[in-house]
Amino acid sequence: MNKFVCFVFLLLFVFNTKTIYPQNIDYLKSNELRKESINKYLSKDYSGFLQKTLDAIQLRKNHPALIYNTAIGYALTNNIDSAISYLNQLAYMKLYFPAEKDSDFVSLWENQNFKNIVTKFESALSQYGKSEIAFSLNEKDLLTESVAYNPVTKNFYVGSVHKRKIICISNDGKAELFAESGENTFGGVFGMKIDSKNNLLWACTGYLPQMSGFNESQNGISEIIKFDLNSGKILQKYSIDEGEHLFGDLVIDSNGNFYISDSRDNNIYCIKYGDDKITLFLSSNNFASLQGIDFSADEDFLFAADYAMGLYKIEIKNKNVSSINIPKDLSVLGIDGLYFYKNSLIGIQNGVNPQRVIKMNLDNNLENITSWELLEANNEYFFEPTLGVLNGDYFYYIANSQWPNFNEDGTIASEEKLQFPVVLKLNLR
Repeated sequence: MNKFVCFVFLLLFVFNTKTIYPQNIDYLKSNELRKESINKYLSKDYSGFLQKTLDAIQLRKNHPALIYNTAIGYALTNNIDSAISYLNQLAYMKLYFPAEKDSDFVSLWENQNFKNIVTKFESALSQYGKSEIAFSLNEKDLLTESVAYNPVTKNFYVGSVHKRKIICISNDGKAELFAESGENTFGGVFGMKIDSKNNLLWACTGYLPQMSGFNESQNGISEIIKFDLNSGKILQKYSIDEGEHLFGDLVIDSNGNFYISDSRDNNIYCIKYGDDKITLFLSSNNFASLQGIDFSADEDFLFAADYAMGLYKIEIKNKNVSSINIPKDLSVLGIDGLYFYKNSLIGIQNGVNPQRVIKMNLDNNLENITSWELLEANNEYFFEPTLGVLNGDYFYYIANSQWPNFNEDGTIASEEKLQFPVVLKLNLR
């Protein structure tokens, strides 16, 4: 198999290091079709390969790897115009694919339209955006996943998955330990939110092999932890006894109710204000890999990013789930952090090439993305950007979580490649 085709096929199944436990039928069926298409390709049944890929793309529209493979199928069956059309769709998505090195496109290499598309692909690898360094940390092996902000004290908080701790960065840039797993243990730190009104920090934590001190018996345990913002003391832990979980992100409404995304069982959970337990809010077979969540301005709706399937809008009152419609020139796969800002959604997209931050403008019904724009791409500090936090018109986000540097046995893959963790600041005005 052509090595580039093999790489693209893999993109269908593995976006990043976070485990996917799919419930979505379209996701499962599309991957079955993917496997069948690979067999067709290997047997040189290129018409069959094309048909299986077209069947898969009906289930997962605007999927970059499937679009690319469709273009390959058309090129190998001598339908040049259709191959060019699908490649052009990827180019308008501002994504990069190594089509110029792919021998499956040998019939297009001298085609001027193909050469123009190659130029567009290459331009997608140029640095774009105006993010600035907000601050950096001097511990390279943190595996930073999240950042939170306290508007009262103007302190930032950064969560570490590998070191199982939270660091406070004061307004003058000084970094101090806020909380660390020790006698009162907790797992790696994922999404965090500040409840400044009640002087609390809330954190999603989970036990993963990438964290230090991992024990296999802890796998699948995840907790929401309520910290006192002054002392760093743990006030309460919330967990679910049954099943395997990984709480990835959380959001708080104006009444103090919390909603939590679980990227392992793909449910959304809730902690009601004043309650001492976590309960199921929503279970839906729409989801395959839940990640970032955020409210609409009026808090009537919850937006959710699914790493494998796209974007969803959830009505809080009746729990209706609907997929957000996207234009043909946009892919919303591989979004980790998701944030509502002035009738738009800000997405940190680390599951595409290039990794980037995008702004998606919604219609008044919050059902359709009417347009989108690139905010940041190919930043020199990007190494799997993850989660962020809004402060007015400014967006702060983790630039280099460095997930690929941490192995599933808890070791560091390449210490010489470790970087100092960086939080970037982006003016959204």
